[in-house]
Amino acid sequence: MFIDEFVQPYPDMIYITVASIKLLALQHHTQKKNLNSSIEHLIRLLEQIPIISSQAQLDDDSAFMFMFSSTNDNGGSDAHKEDPTSSDEEDDDEEDDEQGQDDDDDDASKEVEEEEGNDKTTKTNKEKQRKRNKKGTAAKLVSGHKRIVEEAWLAILRLFQNIPIQCHKRILTHLSDTILPYVHHPLRFADYLSNSYNNFCGTTTILPCLALHGLYVLMTQHDFQQENYYACLYRLIRPAIFYAKFRTRFMNLLLKSLSPQQQ
Repeated sequence: MFIDEFVQPYPDMIYITVASIKLLALQHHTQKKNLNSSIEHLIRLLEQIPIISSQAQLDDDSAFMFMFSSTNDNGGSDAHKEDPTSSDEEDDDEEDDEQGQDDDDDDASKEVEEEEGNDKTTKTNKEKQRKRNKKGTAAKLVSGHKRIVEEAWLAILRLFQNIPIQCHKRILTHLSDTILPYVHHPLRFADYLSNSYNNFCGTTTILPCLALHGLYVLMTQHDFQQENYYACLYRLIRPAIFYAKFRTRFMNLLLKSLSPQQQ
């Protein structure tokens, strides 16, 4: 319900949600407690978030929930936030007059401190606005969405040892079918695919097969070099694999790998 109502219709919410998942995954890198359940929830959530594939989806500012529909309001509120500062300064001056503090040196010193404080406040506001503008610009570009999706998945996949076994099947399927054709740098996922094959070969058949399919995509579409690819492929050819539910997928991979075009 959350994804359908509050994320999917709004490109900026898609960007913000994916960026938040990335930050949560990065925070998990420093934690030593059992993270399996938490990581599984992040994976499920990230899988459900739609992918922005066309610039036309981002050209309509009215489709955004926050970043562009409220840009002027934010600017106005930022400007308004400076008014209390100046009003406080005037109150301080009036209080000084009422108390009879006529020392010119003290007044000058206070004015310098107030100006320095105003400068720091202005710089802070400008820095916050710059970060908002940068995030807003990224959310308005397909390249920005591709980058944040890539970084979010990589942040999760670096937690390889904490990812539950049952999640790897969904991840490997999702990577090959959806993520690798979408992101700017699919070769960054090669380590995860290689680790998946090496860690699960001999214990199960579906995961190494899915990992090899991802490596095959990288080899044929992105010039990735996997020297022992065929040795890994032949290692999976066992009687049990021809009775497995995914045997059709494996046979298609085997046929494509052995076709003359791939020799």
